[in-house]
Amino acid sequence: AKPIYGGWLLLAPEGTNFDNPLHRSRKWQRRFFILYEHGLLRYALDEMPSTLPQGTINMNQCSDVIDGESRTGQKSSLCILTPEKEHFIRAECKEIINGWQEALTVYPRTNKQNQKKKRKVDPPCHQ
Repeated sequence: AKPIYGGWLLLAPEGTNFDNPLHRSRKWQRRFFILYEHGLLRYALDEMPSTLPQGTINMNQCSDVIDGESRTGQKSSLCILTPEKEHFIRAECKEIINGWQEALTVYPRTNKQNQKKKRKVDPPCHQ
C-alpha cells in the first residue's frame, strides 16, 4: 500500500487518563506517522522505511476524529476514536494538525456511509 500522508506527531502514552491530573504531565512520545492508502495509520520511532512500526491504528474502524484539546488540555491535538480505544495525537502547530485532521476525517465519514450501505432495509409491505 502506498503512503498518502506522513509526518512527525506526538502521541499520548498508552493508557493516559486525562481526567487524572498526574497523567496530564506525562511526556508525549514523538513518533513518525504514516497514513497508508488502505487506511492503516502506522507510527514508528523514525522515518526510515525499514523501522518496524511501534503501533498501527486501523482508520477503517475509526468512528470519529475529534478535536482533542478539551480532553488533553493540549492545543493542536486530535482524538482518534476506534472500538478498542481512544488515540491522542498532537502536532507542534495548528497547520500540521489541520492537515492531519483533513486526511483522517475522511475515514469515519466513509465508514459511516459503508455501515449504512451494509444494512439492507426491507421496504414496508403494503397490505
